[in-house]
Amino acid sequence: MKKEKVKIREILGMKQEEIASVLEISRSQWAMYETGKRDLPTTSKLKLAEMLTFVQQPDSIWKKQFPFLHEKTEQKKKVLEDLLVINKQNQLIIVTKLNEIKKKHDFNINRLKVMLYLESNPVKLNHNKDLLLEVMKDRTKINVEKNGSLVQLEYEVKLETLKKEEEILKNKLQKLG
Repeated sequence: MKKEKVKIREILGMKQEEIASVLEISRSQWAMYETGKRDLPTTSKLKLAEMLTFVQQPDSIWKKQFPFLHEKTEQKKKVLEDLLVINKQNQLIIVTKLNEIKKKHDFNINRLKVMLYLESNPVKLNHNKDLLLEVMKDRTKINVEKNGSLVQLEYEVKLETLKKEEEILKNKLQKLG
């Protein structure tokens, strides 16, 4: 019983003293009501019921009475819109980097294929063929690792995360109306 009565204070957003004052009873009388040791006078019960009914009405009914809440809503919208712009910019940056990485990766994969061809076919190059192929292979391996599938995966995850964040921001903005 006590938990249910304490919830009343939470619903109303009031302290014991405040509720008691509004209901025109003593704080100790309210405290005893909360613990189930005492009942409230009928007029206090009616007033309490009216307050609870009013507080639980849809926001659209009472929010108009508080212009500062509308200002806060506009501020929230502005923050969300700014975050959306930043998110879009970050998505563009990630897409650009991802495309660059994929392009470099594809370039280096093709380079590896050419080296494989050169190693497996007796192509006449200059006398430094082996050294040239070795240097090219080492550089290519480094570049493949630097722009490889793991790095691509990292950027893909970042992009997906930004897209989910965008959805969340849009939903929050929509809820603000």
